[in-house]
Amino acid sequence: MPFLTLALVLVTTYYAYQTRQTVKEMVITRKHQFLPSLRVEPTRLFLGDSFDIEIVNIGLGPAKNIHGKIKLEPNGGQIEIVYPLLYPQEKFALHSPLKEIKDYNDVKKYSKLILSATFEDISNTTHNNHDTFLIEDLERIKNDDYPRDRIVDSLRDIERKLDAIKDAIKSWK
Repeated sequence: MPFLTLALVLVTTYYAYQTRQTVKEMVITRKHQFLPSLRVEPTRLFLGDSFDIEIVNIGLGPAKNIHGKIKLEPNGGQIEIVYPLLYPQEKFALHSPLKEIKDYNDVKKYSKLILSATFEDISNTTHNNHDTFLIEDLERIKNDDYPRDRIVDSLRDIERKLDAIKDAIKSWK
């Protein structure tokens, strides 16, 4: 009889451990499921001497306390950005923020528009975000309703999911 009691205690302990591990995995998955992700792109309209830039939250969670830089490469200017809160699919626009761009032809002197930012998610965890817009894509989107291919958004979604998997694997060790 004591052997059966010991076996029952061991089995119960094993199941309790497995349940705890499952709960940990679910917490990590839920946390990464709603991460924000920022993207930079020029607006589709070029009116006069305006070269406006939008920052878009393409993630599934809000981004708080956004601090970052937008710069033109190579050797272009840069601006600092600070924004308190950006909900999913929300965007904010910067009207002609880069002084070296006077018209559409000035934009063609550069190859990239780069966003480097830090922000917090809903659990107050700080994240780094880097996004690059290739200026050569500007001609293609100039009069298009969709500023970027949906493939790029899909790839970003896959990248976010791979990061979540990587973090989950690290937590097991």
